[in-house]
Amino acid sequence: MTSPGHLRIGLWLDEPRVSQQAYSLVEWAHAQPNVDVIALLVAPPQQTVRPDGVVSTALFRALSAIETAQLGRNARYRDHLKTFDPKTLGIETAAVARDSLDPAALQGLKLDLIVCPGTELPPAPLRSCARLGTLAFEWADALHRKGLPIGFWEVFERQDTTAFALRRFDAQSTSSELLLRGQVPTRHYYLLNRAALFDKAHHHLRVVLSRLASTGRWPNPQASSRIDRPPRGYPSAAQSLAYLRRHFAAMIHKKLAKLRGRDAHWQVSFVRSDWRDAALQQARPIDNPPGRYLADPFVIRRTGRDYCFVEDFDCAPQRGAISAYELGAERAERVGIAIDEPFHMSFPFLFEHGGALFMCPETSANRDIRVYRCVDFPLGWKLEKILMSGLSAVDTMLFEHGARWWMLTTIDPTQSGEICSELHVFSADSPFADHWTPHAKNPVLFDAACGRNGGLLVDGNDIFRVSQRQGFDRYGKASQINQITALNDEVYDERCIARIEPTFKPGLLGTHHLHSRDGITVFDSLAEATVRTHATVRP
Repeated sequence: MTSPGHLRIGLWLDEPRVSQQAYSLVEWAHAQPNVDVIALLVAPPQQTVRPDGVVSTALFRALSAIETAQLGRNARYRDHLKTFDPKTLGIETAAVARDSLDPAALQGLKLDLIVCPGTELPPAPLRSCARLGTLAFEWADALHRKGLPIGFWEVFERQDTTAFALRRFDAQSTSSELLLRGQVPTRHYYLLNRAALFDKAHHHLRVVLSRLASTGRWPNPQASSRIDRPPRGYPSAAQSLAYLRRHFAAMIHKKLAKLRGRDAHWQVSFVRSDWRDAALQQARPIDNPPGRYLADPFVIRRTGRDYCFVEDFDCAPQRGAISAYELGAERAERVGIAIDEPFHMSFPFLFEHGGALFMCPETSANRDIRVYRCVDFPLGWKLEKILMSGLSAVDTMLFEHGARWWMLTTIDPTQSGEICSELHVFSADSPFADHWTPHAKNPVLFDAACGRNGGLLVDGNDIFRVSQRQGFDRYGKASQINQITALNDEVYDERCIARIEPTFKPGLLGTHHLHSRDGITVFDSLAEATVRTHATVRP
């Protein structure tokens, strides 16, 4: 802990020009009342691993040129590769020679912190020149270090997630501590994957710096599993060719599937048994209406009859509403539209309070979290309360535990559209409170493999969160059931007790939702064509 106040930062740059990320960090600091970037510490780059040979170099440059053009058509990330002359920032620049380190020169700057927005750390003697040490990224999974180029090998190996870590190096020793680790979905091409990774990582860097400046506190260190390994290096000629071949084959496959009218669609199924012993291979599918598909089912029993509320997605306007179905012994009958707003809706989460039934559907397209009250079951609903506004939050779930109401929701703080990684927890004394207290460890999970909600299961005092697992270039690859083992203002813990894989039948591509109540289990699955779904819950 340190005293709050002005935070004086020196940026450690390993290139003579300023990256877009470093430039944005300086702009952000200019807008903060208590954060100053007062020096750019420009050091010549160390010898880095580059493509080996003329052919390898040429192929990787060609690959990068193709993707640079592709990224230029992306509205959010088109400026990702821009660089700037340090002079345009109007900040003092201190050149640091590696072969003649002079800590005294840097000590004269009276830095609080050295921040490394790129790939390199300053040499150990220079880290003691800042009172609070050095803050740096690790651009790879610490357990499976892939090395340079950042974000390439995860795409090459079609990994589900791409990881980063934010680590603090102490000023007075060689030790370090892990402050944050995040895993985001791997995007379908290298430069987009890198841009999305940098976007998330630098947002959280700014959050840490802002908190440090205002409170004098670092985030609580996380358990570290760091393994130092040499970087893997740039791809060989054969690897670049393999990458390009797979990349273009995937693009062609998607275009042909669309031309053949075989776009992937979700479908809902139900089985009359509890989730613990449900034989999902016996589930009955609910037919998708023409031009639409159903997903995100929640089931409830009323007056001895069973109903399922679903996302009802209309493919023409690309917008979802909430529909209701009555579940019979063998088939489902459509009841009608329950809620239809001029914006997309999904995930019709149901809960009860004070003898009334409420629904908290996903309304991130309207940038809010809202609750509707049922006034005439099953199709009569009226807006009760907007719990939060001005944020991108999806798949919100509300429940009572320990005399408090808890909200689990997945938030995209960067407004990038990547909304599957960061699980946030809030609490209040009522589901309709005006103020919800954020959990001390938000985001309590930062992992695209389990960060997004897919349903809630309650069994007596036991609460289970169903979570989605995102895949490489695939939303909703699979899901899992997690028992919440600890939940209070300071702690959130859960453990996986079962996994649900999309091994239901040939042609199935994913599953991402499950709910069970009153002896009925409902779930959804994804396929290129309408198929009869089969699945098993596998511990």
